[in-house]
Amino acid sequence: MIPLTALTGSHFIKAWLGVVKGHAMLWSHGMQHGDPSLSNIAYDPIAGQGALLDFDLSIPKRPHPRLAGTMPFMAVDLLDIDYWTGIKERLYHHELEALIWILPFVFLRYQDGRETPEEITDGWMSEDYNLVCVKKNDFWSAQGLVKVITAMKTKLDYAKEWPLASNLLYMAQETHTQAVGSGSITVRRGGPVISTLQELWTEFLDMMNQVAEQIKGLEYLKPLIEELEEVDSYK
Repeated sequence: MIPLTALTGSHFIKAWLGVVKGHAMLWSHGMQHGDPSLSNIAYDPIAGQGALLDFDLSIPKRPHPRLAGTMPFMAVDLLDIDYWTGIKERLYHHELEALIWILPFVFLRYQDGRETPEEITDGWMSEDYNLVCVKKNDFWSAQGLVKVITAMKTKLDYAKEWPLASNLLYMAQETHTQAVGSGSITVRRGGPVISTLQELWTEFLDMMNQVAEQIKGLEYLKPLIEELEEVDSYK
């Protein structure tokens, strides 16, 4: 296994999508990983695909599993006291959002496989979940994403892939905002579930298809998406 950040551009995205797929399969079989983050994914050069690591965190889904999470990649909704005190449940949309947060983190911090300090994402590495919540809310706002583009902060290795990250963040934010508005995102014992895995998976693939069709240079996503669409384990 080698770090996923040893890959760049389309190779990184292909491996990342393999992780997203594997994670969804795990969830569909009643297991949640608990901490999908950059340190828990890797590239298997023999299999030629991304892999999800640290399966000791993969536990049967139940109302209050062992709390876990790596701050820079945690869903915004979990960056509050309700999660850390075991009141709020971790749902699939939280874990999918965590996987999506990997993209901007890598795109802004990594070049030629090496990590460099970067002002925006440095703020996500605090141990204060309230501060990280504020920083990430600011980042995925329209103004925040424009700041990234204006400052040309995306590393050259991933400049072409930035529209994918920004569009998936938009999707994740919409899911978050809709759920907060309906009150269903603060899930407590016996509370409602925002969406099924199948519904969220369909939204994810729809957004991927839109990006592949509309963004020049990302046409290579189409066959990768077709592979994901063939999966019926989530239905």
